[in-house]
Amino acid sequence: MKIALLSTSYLESFYKKELKELDLADIIDVYVYYTYEHVVDLYRQISEQYDGILAGGTAPMRIIQKAYPKHKPMRNIECGISNFYREITRVIFEYQDFTLQYGYFDFCDVMCPDNAKSLIEKMRQGKFEDWFEKNQEFINQVPPNEIWDSLEAKRNKHIELWKSGTVKYTLSRRSLIVPDLLKAGVNCRFVNCNQDDILKSSELLMHDITIQNLKKNRPAVIDIKPYPNTEENRQKIRKCLMSYSKKYLCDFLQEDQDDFIQVFTNHHSVEKLTCDFQTCTLKTYLEEKCDFRVSIGYGLGESLQDAISNSLYALKESINTVDYNSYLINVKKNKIGLFGDGKLVAFSSDVSPQILNLAEETGLSTLTIQKILKAKEILGDTDFTSQDLADILHITLRSANRMLDNMVRYHMAALLYHRQKGTKGRPQKVYRIIHE
Repeated sequence: MKIALLSTSYLESFYKKELKELDLADIIDVYVYYTYEHVVDLYRQISEQYDGILAGGTAPMRIIQKAYPKHKPMRNIECGISNFYREITRVIFEYQDFTLQYGYFDFCDVMCPDNAKSLIEKMRQGKFEDWFEKNQEFINQVPPNEIWDSLEAKRNKHIELWKSGTVKYTLSRRSLIVPDLLKAGVNCRFVNCNQDDILKSSELLMHDITIQNLKKNRPAVIDIKPYPNTEENRQKIRKCLMSYSKKYLCDFLQEDQDDFIQVFTNHHSVEKLTCDFQTCTLKTYLEEKCDFRVSIGYGLGESLQDAISNSLYALKESINTVDYNSYLINVKKNKIGLFGDGKLVAFSSDVSPQILNLAEETGLSTLTIQKILKAKEILGDTDFTSQDLADILHITLRSANRMLDNMVRYHMAALLYHRQKGTKGRPQKVYRIIHE
């Protein structure tokens, strides 16, 4: 496991010393950034070499996460409350400043704008810990662009207050500006973290990395069936799968079953090639290359047997749809349609009491009830035909007609009228869902 720690130049030697003492120098490499623009560029340059990123503060972490939403596992080194107590106590006794009227604390600007009075009052009341936690929560919610924009204002405020003689000392939590403050003559102290903070943050990040690796390596199975289902077509699929796995850098192991091809892979690969369970790039690729239709079912599982069982169920669902749409069954047995429209049509195995009651009253399966409720959610009060229902739920027209018959029988939908299109053909039945 390898980790990169992103530090300012001011803290570089401190981190290297502490990591050596903690016996973490072989695992964690220290990189220096000089601006927030640079920290984003630095992440881009080095992230592929490391399993996770440790940021020297909240600001660089939040800015990277904004720039790269799909980032590597990442933690910031949180400065514990004991470090604030230590520095504040030092200045109180060094300057005999028991009301904190001679200092400026840039970490108080958010929650304690009148820091000289409100911060000391919290300490007198024994509520500094409560203030600290609320302050941390608030900072964690500040948009990254505001963190970025506030840096120059913080630097200027330290210098202006010092030059005006308003303060005798300042405390800061922004290590990027400390060198400039010291150069300008400001008596600035930095509230630094300690070894326990570094160790705790490192251990949390290592835990995150381990969990992600375990998730990546959980088994997944993909079942693929061609139409027409001939040996020639299955052979074409086998060849295409080899080129597809190279193109998308996915680990595939193929195995022939009686009338379909089974592919063994992992959760991470399936998540990538389905674009976070939104669409099926594999189906598009195979049908373009092979020039015939395919049904595809994805199965995720905690065990290989679960993944195989789920993929068979998903393949069956794909076979029963009019366009052979791909389906995925996840670890929780939820069925997800990979229709590519950005909306997950998923049906859960954990059904509500309402669905169970409806299933008991009507004799319909809980899955059918969920489909009906999903149709109601999408259609609302709109009049629709069986073809509309088939299109929405990605099922065959025959299945839609059968579902509508049940809905009318159990007063979940009403037949409104017949609509004739043109002079030929049978009139279409128009319905409206009435179930509440």
